[in-house]
Amino acid sequence: MSQTIPTIIDTEIIAPDSLRLVLKIDADLDFFDGHFPTTPILPGVTQVHLAEYYGRKFMPELIPAQENFSSLEALKFQEVIRPGNTITLDLNYITEKQKLYFKFSSANVQYSAGRIVFHSTPA
Repeated sequence: MSQTIPTIIDTEIIAPDSLRLVLKIDADLDFFDGHFPTTPILPGVTQVHLAEYYGRKFMPELIPAQENFSSLEALKFQEVIRPGNTITLDLNYITEKQKLYFKFSSANVQYSAGRIVFHSTPA
């Protein structure tokens, strides 16, 4: 059976606007389907999706539903994430800027980092 999100191994709330997740990148994630069948990697768009997903899940009071994904800033992919990797996802939301900073890393590797910019839907 396939999975739609990685397994959370650990969660650390660093501050009300910052958290760290340790994720197991399970080999049966739906995101690997058709993405290089002989050498699967976690697509970059999936990494952005996961950063937004976990930011909204764990910080709903900071990133409410009326906040829409607007753009990306400073997006960098340095190393590929493969099935079976255990990675750390650091998230930090800056309310004044409406930006979610994210970084995927492990002990000696930075996989990707960037900022998701949100905008409020007019009432």
